[in-house]
Amino acid sequence: MARPKTAPRLASDPPSAPSPTLASTPTREATPRSTSAPASQPQVVPPLLPTGSLDPAQIQAVIKAHAPQVQRCHVEKSTRRPPRKGTMQVRLVIDAQGMVGDVRVEDSTLKEPAVERCIIAEIKRWVFAKPRGGEVVVQTPFSFGAIPRAQPAQR
Repeated sequence: MARPKTAPRLASDPPSAPSPTLASTPTREATPRSTSAPASQPQVVPPLLPTGSLDPAQIQAVIKAHAPQVQRCHVEKSTRRPPRKGTMQVRLVIDAQGMVGDVRVEDSTLKEPAVERCIIAEIKRWVFAKPRGGEVVVQTPFSFGAIPRAQPAQR
């Protein structure tokens, strides 16, 4: 079931109650949250010394454009048939040139190292707009539904 999409929240926005968001919808936070946050609460996490900013909508557009590659990793690299459903929380650093530097899995219910390595390799190829003022750290979840087993064709 699809969750309603909400506008990303910036650190400069007034505090409000959390609202549901789609998986992989980045938001801007003044301080990092625990990595045990549910997949519906993605965030842009500032580095130790915040240096840059990037429009959350631009970040979301890149993540969404690459969703098929992330899904392919889930399907093709899984050791289970059908691949198991679950979530994976990823933290990535977008450098001053818009290239992805460090990427790491913060949390995963998939327990599939080959899937995680494939997704990390894909993310490292992503190119974002150049952030204003330096690097940006993004933390975003990916949710994977169960893939139905292929059914034989009926004649």
